[in-house]
Amino acid sequence: MPDLPLLSGPADDERLRAVHDRVQAGIGRWPNLYAMLANAPQLLDAWVEFAWTLRSVPGSDRGLRELAIMRVAQLTGSEYEWQAHWFMATDAGVPAEKLTTLGHWRNSRSYSEDERLVLEAADILTETGELTETVRRRLVARLGEQQTVEVVLTIAFYSCVRRVLGGLGVPPDERGEWAPGLASLSAQD
Repeated sequence: MPDLPLLSGPADDERLRAVHDRVQAGIGRWPNLYAMLANAPQLLDAWVEFAWTLRSVPGSDRGLRELAIMRVAQLTGSEYEWQAHWFMATDAGVPAEKLTTLGHWRNSRSYSEDERLVLEAADILTETGELTETVRRRLVARLGEQQTVEVVLTIAFYSCVRRVLGGLGVPPDERGEWAPGLASLSAQD
């Protein structure tokens, strides 16, 4: 049982009602993360706006960003993120095989040059909190300035998501479909 309530409906707060309606219309369910963040409706509103913009507006390849999100989930042990993004990643064109072998990306020829660079950035940024100058320069040279910002923001935001999930003790969502469990996969080569 979480220490904070999981708010299942919009209650009397107009802002919360608007976010709830947007989420229901967009994904057809009310995830536990949002139900927990609903205890602070203004922050939930800002969270959804930023997260959904980050996922849908950037010019960089969605599959590439989803691969980075899945790597962050793997490195931080976030089963919640892993489950939430598995189907987003596969819908964005990431083969399930790449996800199940993600912990061995360095030794695999299955990943493109762009994927390898983004995964390297995800590893370094998640583990150290900053990118090396060399990796940052390679990202800019390979992806350009805007896409570098998009990739770095994606990696950093989903590291933050993991900390919010753990900090608030958000329980797993009840789902109809489950991805392979994160615990069964190795995070490192």
